[in-house]
Amino acid sequence: LVNLRLRITGVAPTFTLPELPERPEARASACSETPEGSAPVYARDALAPGQRLAGPALITESVATLWLAKGWSLRVDRWGNLWLRR
Repeated sequence: LVNLRLRITGVAPTFTLPELPERPEARASACSETPEGSAPVYARDALAPGQRLAGPALITESVATLWLAKGWSLRVDRWGNLWLRR
């Protein structure tokens, strides 16, 4: 065989992502010294939908740490995604 094509049709299941609950904006839990000076530290799971941060800042979670450098900003969407902009 040189080429084999297959076509499957059906109804795709729909799903919705859970949205973050409304809550007050997170406050920095600590400050960390960086080459750019002192930077506030935020827990990612405490960030509220619609919350905005400006760098420098650190956002921590159990599996990763996000460095938000000076000149960068962050916005949390209603599903908890972090949107970065320079």
